[in-house]
Amino acid sequence: MKKRKLIYIVASAFAAMLFGSFGSAMSTTVQSKANVQATKIVATTPTKYWVKTNVSNKAYAYTAKLGKKLFKLKTHQKVVFTSTAQRKIKVNGHYRTYRYVKGDNLKGWVNSGYLTEAKINETTTTTPATGTTTTTGGASTATSRQPLKHRSRTPTNHYTPDQGVSWPTTNITYAFIPGMSVTEKQLWYTAVQDWNSLGVVSLIESDDYSTANIKITNVDSRSSGADEDTVGISYITSSKDKNAAGFQTMKSATIGILPDQVMKFGFDYAYTQFIAVHEFGHALGLAHSTDKGDVMYPYEEDPATQKITTADLNTLQYLYNRQ
Repeated sequence: MKKRKLIYIVASAFAAMLFGSFGSAMSTTVQSKANVQATKIVATTPTKYWVKTNVSNKAYAYTAKLGKKLFKLKTHQKVVFTSTAQRKIKVNGHYRTYRYVKGDNLKGWVNSGYLTEAKINETTTTTPATGTTTTTGGASTATSRQPLKHRSRTPTNHYTPDQGVSWPTTNITYAFIPGMSVTEKQLWYTAVQDWNSLGVVSLIESDDYSTANIKITNVDSRSSGADEDTVGISYITSSKDKNAAGFQTMKSATIGILPDQVMKFGFDYAYTQFIAVHEFGHALGLAHSTDKGDVMYPYEEDPATQKITTADLNTLQYLYNRQ
């Protein structure tokens, strides 16, 4: 079956617009870097790492001597990698340390500057809120109100990638563009039920399309960001302000299906419903997944099996500090 695109566009108030465009396989083969020299491999104590949260989109894991890209690091920031070896690699006159990492069926050599050690026993931290100090028998003790829980990742869990944004509340409103048919709305109602059933967020229908957090519409095939293979699209706007969960604050989301494209490709109800669930995932902060079983995988494989997975749920809980 020919693949079709599901796209999301993130517009940040402080950065240029980013396009998440999928539909064609991207080759990962590259020419060997110039003037590469490598020292011998040295065994190290097994150490667990995460990919740093601020890693560049151009950061990859490589084969030995950097001859071939294996996978983009930014799309695997929730994976806990284990490293048991390292080596120095000289590129264009400069030596850098590369670690051989394995995790979640992925492996390759990664610049150590892109990694941060995973503190397995420190997955959750608390910070006392403002409190008072009392003195008893010369000893000073601090009392405080309920401590604040910081967001954290569970190292043993598998996560779908996220956009680094989430709504400032778990009560999120949505509304349909005026004139949408009952049949079309039913697709989205089913998607709402799927996400609400997880118990993380509460999607609440609003009668006011102009003020709803998530706006649901039918998208013209000539709209910005769409091309001849696009069947679903999301437009996400966020600001650099951090919300209580520690993520950039989502300001608005407009999601939709392209009816002309759905008719052109002859998609049935089941697949069109999959598109609705997928686009709602973007509106909640999830990004595209590389796992074919996740609902956030950007291609049609089998709508009967492409459902919200544990990885999707883990990321949703992570984005809304509900782990």
